[in-house]
Amino acid sequence: GNTERPAESGKEAVGPTLVQLAPITTNLASPAEVWIRLEASVFYDAPQPPEMTEQIHQDLLALVRTLKMHQIEGASGYQHLKADLEERAAIRSGGHAKQILIRTLLLE
Repeated sequence: GNTERPAESGKEAVGPTLVQLAPITTNLASPAEVWIRLEASVFYDAPQPPEMTEQIHQDLLALVRTLKMHQIEGASGYQHLKADLEERAAIRSGGHAKQILIRTLLLE
């Protein structure tokens, strides 16, 4: 009955949710000696299974590994990177990932 409904949903999340991705640390495609660390979260329109977030993480890691330094320099480079990350996440999630929120972007 109605009593079991809230316990069954457990998460009680039926609307938009924000899920933190594991940090992404890898080297750039060029120059290969430059490392990048990206910490981000995915904003979903509705709760998604954890596997979805893991698949998005793997896709974003693959994308970041193809980057060249000149592609991410400056404000426009950052905006292009964010747009590419969001496009990749939206494709992987079937449109459920609405935004990628970048918390940390470190190059060294």
